Amino acid sequence: RHGPVTEKMGKITGALPERYKAYEQSPEGLWRFELTMPVSASSPPDEIIEHWRKHSHLAECNDTMARMYGFEKAEDLTGAGLDQFIDFSDENRVNNLRRFIRNHFRSMLVETKEFDRFGNNRYFMNNMEGIVENGMLIRVWGTQQDITEQRMAEEKIRYLAMLMENVSDIIVSKDKDYTVVSWNKA
Repeated sequence: RHGPVTEKMGKITGALPERYKAYEQSPEGLWRFELTMPVSASSPPDEIIEHWRKHSHLAECNDTMARMYGFEKAEDLTGAGLDQFIDFSDENRVNNLRRFIRNHFRSMLVETKEFDRFGNNRYFMNNMEGIVENGMLIRVWGTQQDITEQRMAEEKIRYLAMLMENVSDIIVSKDKDYTVVSWNKA
């Protein structure tokens, strides 16, 4: 199944190297996908995406990122393939990757809906930067922030607002001084 991170796909390099240990306390997930076979940066976006899917793995990440997907440690997640993170049947996700490529392998503040290893919805704000050497894409670095609680709260507010406007009973809200501050159509 594409999308949820279901299991580690073989350990490649382990956790972040010693030189990155300062980032271990970061509230952001930090990661690096390494291409085992570089791809021409001038190839069409869909060819780059397909190559990236087939010839890359999560080479390193911090524990913060691992926890975002329901794992305890980075070692539990490293080695996973791109298909474990991206549902390629989701056209929005694929379009985000196309924009990343057309923007010279850079993207900032891209919101994604993903799944953890248990199939739970997770929402992330992502930044990515591709590393191109001699005209070839060789790796992609990224950061992500977990915004799941914020998105879930927004969904609850939208639901309650819709409910308030569509019930036939009278609903009135008051402040602490009992002054009416809102009411529904009824």
